[in-house]
Amino acid sequence: MDSAAFYLKHQTVADLRANMEPLVQLYFIQQNFSKICDLATTLTDATILNTLLVKKTYANDHAWTSYRFGEAFYHQRDLQRAINYYKKAVDLAPYVLDFKNKYGTTLAAKGLLAEAEKTFKDILVEHPKHVSAITNLGYVKLSQGKANEAEQLYAKALSLDPDYEAALLNMAGLYAYQKNYKKAELYLNKLLKRNPTNQQADRKSTRLNSSHANVS
Repeated sequence: MDSAAFYLKHQTVADLRANMEPLVQLYFIQQNFSKICDLATTLTDATILNTLLVKKTYANDHAWTSYRFGEAFYHQRDLQRAINYYKKAVDLAPYVLDFKNKYGTTLAAKGLLAEAEKTFKDILVEHPKHVSAITNLGYVKLSQGKANEAEQLYAKALSLDPDYEAALLNMAGLYAYQKNYKKAELYLNKLLKRNPTNQQADRKSTRLNSSHANVS
């Protein structure tokens, strides 16, 4: 990768434009998200989204590059710019459901719940058993205060994939929110039995035990 970086010219804006896609791919492999974000800032989002990434192809090259830009901004917590690039990836490759799912997830994280809900429902029209989209729609419903609908969606996700960690974690969170600590603990234990290294579940379990002890 070091030799690839050496041979890819990126001294001038013209070089950056010419080598943008391989540079993004290289930085993405290296998980160097700040470099990708810097590249977008130098070239400007408008130029990239409206001029450089516009082709629909069988290989979805431009869509993948836009997705990688989105991932970089997501990791840098710049959600709006992430949304812009994920949306472009979806526009260029509308049948790649993982692009659409990540777009919806970021919309939800930004608090754009109606748009996120529509995105997840669109996925489920195409693929009714998309476990991640079902789980994410459950999260949206819970964020909208619709706990019963969220529970039904989490249950549906787990019926399709009993070991799906996000659904187990979300179900535990739902029951903890409802102060049903026994059920919350049950789902956390299932998750930790499957994956003892899941730090998020471990932290929730610790907090849950503390809360349970205080209530008792």
